[in-house]
Amino acid sequence: MILSSIDLIIVIVMIVADVITGLVSAWLRHDFQSAKMREGAGHKLGELFAVGLCYALQFGLPFVGINLTINIVRGFTVYIVLMEFASVSENIIDMDPELQGPLGKLSETLKGVLNRDE
Repeated sequence: MILSSIDLIIVIVMIVADVITGLVSAWLRHDFQSAKMREGAGHKLGELFAVGLCYALQFGLPFVGINLTINIVRGFTVYIVLMEFASVSENIIDMDPELQGPLGKLSETLKGVLNRDE
């Protein structure tokens, strides 16, 4: 199975969108906090490392005789993209509270789906 890099590209685009909207939101609220930015950067790096781990598993497992019938990279990247979408939505709502209605409902629905197992 040849792995597509589109999964990684989409994750990176969503992470960049989250960082940019988060910075703009903090700027508009006059609420820059370096500790919060460092923590967020750590989370983003963790997401990228986790995607890399999924790529390594997807590629490496067949070499040790384990053939997966599912694409774990795709499954994990879908989770990350939905999580980032919810975060970007929250940032946009912080920038423009009038968007609370349409984006807020969608964001809350996604958060409910993502946190169902907790």
